[in-house]
Amino acid sequence: MDVPVAHRRSVVFVGSIEGTGEHRLRGTGFMVGVPVEGDDTKIHLQLVTASHVVPHDKPTFMRLRRLLSDPPAGEPLNERLFEEEVVDVELGTWHRHPIADLATTLIVEADPRWAIGVVPWASFVGRSPHEPELGEDVVFAGLLAQVDSMAERHVPMLRGGMIGALYQHKIPMVEPGGTRRLLDGHLIDCRSFGGFSGAPCFVSMIRTSAPGSSLHVLNPTPFWQLLGVVGGHFDHRSSIEIQGDSLSVPTSAGVAVVYPSELLTELLEDEALIAERALDT
Repeated sequence: MDVPVAHRRSVVFVGSIEGTGEHRLRGTGFMVGVPVEGDDTKIHLQLVTASHVVPHDKPTFMRLRRLLSDPPAGEPLNERLFEEEVVDVELGTWHRHPIADLATTLIVEADPRWAIGVVPWASFVGRSPHEPELGEDVVFAGLLAQVDSMAERHVPMLRGGMIGALYQHKIPMVEPGGTRRLLDGHLIDCRSFGGFSGAPCFVSMIRTSAPGSSLHVLNPTPFWQLLGVVGGHFDHRSSIEIQGDSLSVPTSAGVAVVYPSELLTELLEDEALIAERALDT
């Protein structure tokens, strides 16, 4: 499955700056391009993640790669051709969805050497004529927290799965700190691990394009759409015995929860965010 470079490159790691000055990674985020009002040739950059990734009481940062030199004009970004460094960039004010586990911050004065891709707003499921179907393949990329070297070098782990159920309600989720919530989302048949919260989930759709002018044949065409934002996974309890004592431990059910992109659209259309973007033109 050939995932577009722009989709993979949209991924950054999100963390907090502790009181000691330590940079602690907490999850994943990705860049969304929102068209400038009245000028579709320009975009605002919005960093998106799951709200529980962003602490309320600490400054935050994103980790990404930066080119060491300017690429030749007009030459597409290819990670195999340019030397890069890993940088941490402090972030500004976050806006949170009033109900859903989603947050975003406006990126002001982006560095032109940032080696990032952007997910176009038009590619959101719900803003395109194509609808996802059960059994279709999905891909998401994020922080594999268990491998420190990948986190330090900003190397997202690419994972895949399959749509198991769409637009489900009251899904039981336990957030960091033990808070239990019932949330709405899509269910994905896959393994999800710590660090992927806030990652983009893309669905690969194969649809037929218009018939060719000469052969009048319907051609299968791949479409990559943003299904939503990875919220995490839910566990079931398993009983194990250790030296005669029975313990109940959480075991991954192999089901990830993805918050629908329609909820992300609601957040990006918040009046306070629109006003903030208007000041950034």
